[in-house]
Order: sequence, then structure tokens, then C-alpha cells
Amino acid sequence: MRVRRRTAFRSLSRTDTKQLSRPLEVVAIAESGLHRIEYRQNHKHGGLVGLGAAIATVCAGLPHALAELDQADGQRLISLNAVDPSQQSRLRIVDPASAPPKFWPASSQG
Repeated sequence: MRVRRRTAFRSLSRTDTKQLSRPLEVVAIAESGLHRIEYRQNHKHGGLVGLGAAIATVCAGLPHALAELDQADGQRLISLNAVDPSQQSRLRIVDPASAPPKFWPASSQG
């Protein structure tokens, strides 16, 4: 059985994508030695859709980011790519009356 060692990460997660444009904050991050993980919150989609997209982005990207940090030999700055929250990207809708799936009972087709 292979045992994987646990690694503690010192990191900072931010939605502030402009932080690296402010000189004093850049210097502070560099001097801290902390890894920085940022993700964009899509402001075109507010409410539950925006919250869902932000959570999905972090959930989908964080395992990959942590795997990279596990191999890192120094400080890293990571940007998580946003999940597309648009309806056409997130779901497929089928009307079984007009396009029934295989084995759909004939008595249920309207």
C-alpha cells in the first residue's frame, strides 16, 4: 500500500483579480512567500447563477492547483479558469414527447 504524505500549504485565495496591478500589494505578496490562488467571479451573472459558477470554478480547479503546489519548489501565483455558467453550457433539455430516449415507454409520449 502506498501512503501519500500530507502537505500543508500556505496560500491565499482571492477574487480580487486586480490585486496584482497594485504595486504595494504585489510586494507584500512576494515578500510573504504565500502562494496566491485567484478566481474570477463572473459579474454578468449575479445571484444563484453567479454563486454557483464561483463555487464550481473553485471546486473544479482547486484539486489541480493543490497538485501543482505539491510539486512546487517555490512561490506560485495561480489563476483558476472560470466555469461557463450559461444555460447552454450547463444543461441539455430533452422533450420526451418529441425526442424520446431509448426505451421511453410509448404510453408516456403524450
